[in-house]
Amino acid sequence: MKMFSHANERLAYEETGAGPAVLLLHCSSSNHHQWRRLGELIGKSFRVLAPDLSGHGVSLNEAGERQKCNDLTALRGLIEHLKSPVIIVGHGYGASLALELALLQSARCRAFCLIEALPFGLLNADAPLYQQQAEVLDKLQQKVHKGQLASAARRYMSFWAGLGHWLGLPRQDKLLLEQYLPLALQEWQYQQSLGRGIRADLAALNKAVTLVHGSKSTALSRQLQRELIACLPQANQIIVRDAGHMSPTSHSEQINAIVYNFLQGFLLKETSPGLNPQEPGAASEKRPVFSSF
Repeated sequence: MKMFSHANERLAYEETGAGPAVLLLHCSSSNHHQWRRLGELIGKSFRVLAPDLSGHGVSLNEAGERQKCNDLTALRGLIEHLKSPVIIVGHGYGASLALELALLQSARCRAFCLIEALPFGLLNADAPLYQQQAEVLDKLQQKVHKGQLASAARRYMSFWAGLGHWLGLPRQDKLLLEQYLPLALQEWQYQQSLGRGIRADLAALNKAVTLVHGSKSTALSRQLQRELIACLPQANQIIVRDAGHMSPTSHSEQINAIVYNFLQGFLLKETSPGLNPQEPGAASEKRPVFSSF
């Protein structure tokens, strides 16, 4: 993997393929391997960059520790370094970072595919769903502070993906989640205010955006997607049947097909603006499309 340093931030990333640049941003408690099959699929037509966000994978600090740094600063530096506009695909925390990049570096970003983005700040602070997730986060932080990592990891995964998903994880994956959990909670905390005061900025964003979530995602996630679709002028919404928050891993074939079609459809529309391609899994209006590849 390549190592990029910017403003004292370090970011490891894998680069494959050639063509228009696509930046793939993984979710919390994951790394660039989340996108391996997608990278193989789109690498035939695109230049694919898949970083390990700070503290994940091999993006460690100089002492080799898993320390949370400023991912946004590092990613902005990486995009500047590429010297060409990028299309960004993100999941969870990665989708939230992509949303910020859309506002901060709009001129260097071409389009966005946001899977289960979590801008909690779009909700009123006194809204029940906002308060529920804030209470869960607080309890998880307390558990981690007390060293109750196994219990906290179980509660964390159960909240986002359901108890069944946690029970079905191999033991090594459960232990890995325990290791990553402090980072994941920092990323969750970071997203608490994301969305505050940006509705007008989102409405002014003149970029192609596709929003993706699962039909069995949490009520919180589904509400956030509704808030985003109401804000973003060119957003399409795709709902993956029977999928939850972890759809890029649990329903990877469907997600990979959606992203592939999004990329191909965007490029076709960009090169032939008179056309309005209706690629599978995409829509030209704000009505949700159910994906059942």
